[in-house]
Amino acid sequence: MATSKENLMHQLQQVGFTLVDLGEYMDTHPDDEFAIRRYNQAAEAYRALKAEYAENYGPLSLGCENSSDDEWLWATTDFPWDM
Repeated sequence: MATSKENLMHQLQQVGFTLVDLGEYMDTHPDDEFAIRRYNQAAEAYRALKAEYAENYGPLSLGCENSSDDEWLWATTDFPWDM
């Protein structure tokens, strides 16, 4: 059974794939307004999921939103690939 952490990471991966896929599509269809709106929605969802993950489980990357001013969280939490 998947944990909340694993479920959140899976959601991040799904939305991240959507961003890449739409980005490639828009390389050849730059005027597709529906794709642009969908990309912007996915980008916002990705930012929110990434912030939620960082708040609950630590940063996903250097410069991640919810880092601490007095502790180097990057070195004190599990790396995302260590799941």
